[in-house]
Amino acid sequence: MFDRLHLLSDGQTIFFGKTGDAVKYFEEIGWKCPPLWNAADFLLDLIATVSFWIGRYAMKISED
Repeated sequence: MFDRLHLLSDGQTIFFGKTGDAVKYFEEIGWKCPPLWNAADFLLDLIATVSFWIGRYAMKISED
């Protein structure tokens, strides 16, 4: 299993950190995962549909 996740949008890092922190991070910046959705599907859908917006405003999480 992977313990780190690196998400890119338009060649820019929009998230790098623990896999378990990804959904929480995006919820904190306004992108809430719908009930009963798989986290991986949510993240892929989010990046594919709003990558321009995310690439401008998202920040990466520290590597701790």
